Amino acid sequence: MEMRRYIRHSNGWWWLAAVCMAIAVCCAVKAAQVQKDREAMAPAPLVVGEERAGDYRYIDAVYMTDWVYRVTDRSGRKKIFYFAGDADGYVYLVRLGDGQYAAFAAMPDELPVRLAGVLCTVPKAYLPDLAEVDGSTVEEYVDYYGDYCIDAAMTPADLNNGFRTGAVSAFTVGVILLFQSAVFSVQFRKELRRLEEKGMLERAEYAFQNARGDLHGNVRLSDTFIYGRHAALARPLTDVLWVYWQEKSGAVDVHLLTADGRDCMLRLSGQTARRNAEEILQAVAARNSGVLVGRTRENGLRYDRQVPRIRQQRVRRIVLWAVWLAAAAAAFAVLALT
Repeated sequence: MEMRRYIRHSNGWWWLAAVCMAIAVCCAVKAAQVQKDREAMAPAPLVVGEERAGDYRYIDAVYMTDWVYRVTDRSGRKKIFYFAGDADGYVYLVRLGDGQYAAFAAMPDELPVRLAGVLCTVPKAYLPDLAEVDGSTVEEYVDYYGDYCIDAAMTPADLNNGFRTGAVSAFTVGVILLFQSAVFSVQFRKELRRLEEKGMLERAEYAFQNARGDLHGNVRLSDTFIYGRHAALARPLTDVLWVYWQEKSGAVDVHLLTADGRDCMLRLSGQTARRNAEEILQAVAARNSGVLVGRTRENGLRYDRQVPRIRQQRVRRIVLWAVWLAAAAAAFAVLALT
């Protein structure tokens, strides 16, 4: 049992997944409440000098020009802007949909017309064209009209809901962690079943008792077995066909590639990481004269001849993660846009 506790992956992955799911639920509930409040929100009068992006405001328009600026944004949406004036003489840049402008034009005898929308900052790329239409410089345009517009095609419900984004993000991370935890659990059971099928489970557990101490808490070696802490690794040293180490991000990763295609990675850290990595390579080589030692192109080709690439875990892992990340990205995009 001691060996099993040692090689079993940490339960922390399951806890992290549970925390992410709890955060996703809380954010989803809050997002629904925020959305409900926004849908029930009524516009307030627009007070010049107190404009703030994202506010829901209205003006009582007494006149409106024909369109002054048309543009297609990066998302492919067409935007049409007009100038509208109120009874106090203030003029505002407004964005309307075709239907809204037609409705406004059909009520010339019912002025003023209440025009409500979300205050949005005008993209800087639009300002030179708007200033040209007005016959002024950009600075003069901003001083007179401000750097915002009244987007009557928007309501507060259309604004980005940060809680919804948080819910989608936490859910996506939670699903990834659940998937990773499930993979770890399957690896652990497969490792024990493989030892049991070969009649080596009891031997591996006995050898673990006499194994040398941890090498920086990640690896334990006996005369015949190698064990990886929280790595679902308990293998006879003779099972390894190719072994090498590489330095990455200040740590040393030891890779043990086996006859069944698995790529067992052990991460070592500390000042003696390289020495410990070499010790592992030497221990494997001493007990398996046919093992390939070192990360070279020739060794890679020789291993490919012994184990077809389709059976190699490192190849399957890349394909699996690519498919999974693509699915997660698609789910994130769908949820974020709904």
